[in-house]
Amino acid sequence: MRRASPTGTGTPAEPGRRWTASGIAGAAAGAAVVGFGRLYAAGLLLAGEEVAAGTKVRGVSIGGMTRDEARQTLDLALGPAAAAPVALRIGERTEQADPAALGLSLDSAATADRAARTGSGPPTVIGRLFASGDPDLAPGVRLDEKAARGALDGIGEKTGVRAREGSVAFAKGKAEAVAPVTGIAVDVDGALDALRADYPRTPDPDPGADAGTEPLTLPVRLTEPRVGRAETDRAPKEFAEPAVSAPVTLAVAGRKVSLSPAVLSRHLGMKDDGRGRLAPALDAGALLADPSLAGPLRQAAPGPAEARLRLDGAGRVTVAEEGKAGRQVTERALSAAVLPLLTGTGAAARTGEVATESVAPRLTEDTVERLGIKEKVSSYIERYPEGREATVAWGSPDLRFANDSGKALYIQAEATDTAVTITFLGTRKYEEIRAHQGPRTNVKQPATRTGSGPKCEPQSPLEGFDVAVDRVFVQGGKEVGRETMKTRYTPRDHVTCGA
Repeated sequence: MRRASPTGTGTPAEPGRRWTASGIAGAAAGAAVVGFGRLYAAGLLLAGEEVAAGTKVRGVSIGGMTRDEARQTLDLALGPAAAAPVALRIGERTEQADPAALGLSLDSAATADRAARTGSGPPTVIGRLFASGDPDLAPGVRLDEKAARGALDGIGEKTGVRAREGSVAFAKGKAEAVAPVTGIAVDVDGALDALRADYPRTPDPDPGADAGTEPLTLPVRLTEPRVGRAETDRAPKEFAEPAVSAPVTLAVAGRKVSLSPAVLSRHLGMKDDGRGRLAPALDAGALLADPSLAGPLRQAAPGPAEARLRLDGAGRVTVAEEGKAGRQVTERALSAAVLPLLTGTGAAARTGEVATESVAPRLTEDTVERLGIKEKVSSYIERYPEGREATVAWGSPDLRFANDSGKALYIQAEATDTAVTITFLGTRKYEEIRAHQGPRTNVKQPATRTGSGPKCEPQSPLEGFDVAVDRVFVQGGKEVGRETMKTRYTPRDHVTCGA
């Protein structure tokens, strides 16, 4: 008797075998394993092609090559470009740099390793059957960052532009705008990334062409000036040009003084007010000292007269003529008078009064004693002894002294047809100053020379030598200090003049 099939169709089942859902799934899995194995075997057959077909580096095809073949191909194709000078654009300038100096070099071996298809696992091997190479694989690059930073710093110093604020310049009676300049500096960190990404450049398919390679533009940092173009357009029109368009007339104590545009331009300027705006500036101190104004001011507003001193019969200081008060123009008063006149039009609008103020003399009968000016301290003798020179010669030796007395010094100068006398009045710090002169040493005899021509002048001989002089300070009859001064005298040759 036959057993009915489970499906109820009446078809008899194969003796001894039953089909279930899990059985059907197992059969399908077995078939997949067989197919996967066949793909893996096919992939292994292609293992010799280490670089996927279609792989390119900077346009150089290395698909289907072994690592060594790919490395050699890259060295040959990209090597010249990797060694060629790198053109760098910084702002408006272009510089050439040696790749080695920038710390750049091509790593063809690393590039070939990255491009090669490595691994023997089934996913990798089977993936070879369906994968295509990277058509834009970046080359491996070595970058010595320390060397690159040093080179970029040097390039930055050479090509950088220092920011300059806009301003106005005055000269020779004219005013001229000085354009602002935007500062440009190489962004070193950004430049390192740009070098890594761009090096080496794509080889030129036509080396004989004149087109050349576009320079690599390096990123830069810009420093914008606070005083910009708008301000250098405004300031000349509103102030600078009117300021030197005509003379300015100052009325000082009833006397008029004219200042020409040339004089004004020597002492005018415009400065940033801290908010990017140019404001008028006048160097009133320099203008007061300018001969074109200083002389007329002395006549219009004479300054104070200092007391005149003299020595009595006992060598004590007395006042020969008392000091007198005078008047003066201060820097503040001059600025307050001049600046408002500079934008005026017409003679009347450019004329103004300058205020003066009273000023007392510094030296009067009341101040002489307080200043410590009471006796003669010293008084330019017929000739200084050797070792105590006080030479004055224009353009070379200069006589200088320091007042360490703690009191004021009054320098009195007198001249006759045959002598000049300089006297120091003050308070003696020491009771006496003595000089002890040592012997001449290192003596050298002068040479004898014979000159000729109209400019020859006879000269008597003097020997050369060294000498030391001790300056001894005496107080209360005792030595309280000593200084040694050393002087070297060069020989003076004996010169005779021939016919």
